Amino acid sequence: MRTLSNSIKAATGLLLLALVVIIAGFLPMSFNQGSQVGTKSLVKKTVDAFNNRTPELAEQAFAPKFIYHPGSATESSEQTIRSFYDNNLATYPDFKGTLEDVVAEGNKAAARIIFEGTHKEYGKKIRAVDHWIGRVEGGKFVEVWELVDALTWYRQLGYTITPPEQQASANQAQVEAINKLREQELAAFSTADVNALLKLFTDDAIVMPPNESALFGQDAIRAWLIIFTSNLPCRANTRHQTSFSPAIGPSSV
Repeated sequence: MRTLSNSIKAATGLLLLALVVIIAGFLPMSFNQGSQVGTKSLVKKTVDAFNNRTPELAEQAFAPKFIYHPGSATESSEQTIRSFYDNNLATYPDFKGTLEDVVAEGNKAAARIIFEGTHKEYGKKIRAVDHWIGRVEGGKFVEVWELVDALTWYRQLGYTITPPEQQASANQAQVEAINKLREQELAAFSTADVNALLKLFTDDAIVMPPNESALFGQDAIRAWLIIFTSNLPCRANTRHQTSFSPAIGPSSV
């Protein structure tokens, strides 16, 4: 009987020990799962708030000033969720986000979001992927790392990528075009040819003479050039610069 009693006690002790081990292992898992669910809900809450145009609800998911790490940049900055909302809405009035995936572990959540919208100025639609990781403290995001597919984004807006050698060639062509216009300008100034000078300006050109009001359009520029060339006769020197000498009354060179 004593042996049976001791066996029962031993078995009971093992069962209790096993139960303690199971509970000890289950409770952290349970708490961790709850934390993950809460972190995921913060992500969904943020996307929904942006889509519903209720940034005040998105602000509830973020710390007043959270730390932001853009792309692969090493620097960080304090941001507010309102600034993100206002900037996006100003450029893409119809923007919306679709939460494709979200995973959470501990106090961090990673999400893949598809952003879509129409550029207000260009009138072009964009669709790009946004990947980001958020760190949570006290039920709010306090730090965010973000990486946007900017290449696809800008291509949809009409931007192109130019190889360095082609860019150098393009820059040289621009320099040559500017020099050609400069030579035409000097030649026209040397003969006070107002009509030739006007051909160098677009119809909506703006000229800002020193210490004078800005001139808008060719009519205003023409009136100013007539006075300018008549009162300041000039000549072109060998360095392709314009040399002026004051004069009294209309004159020409």
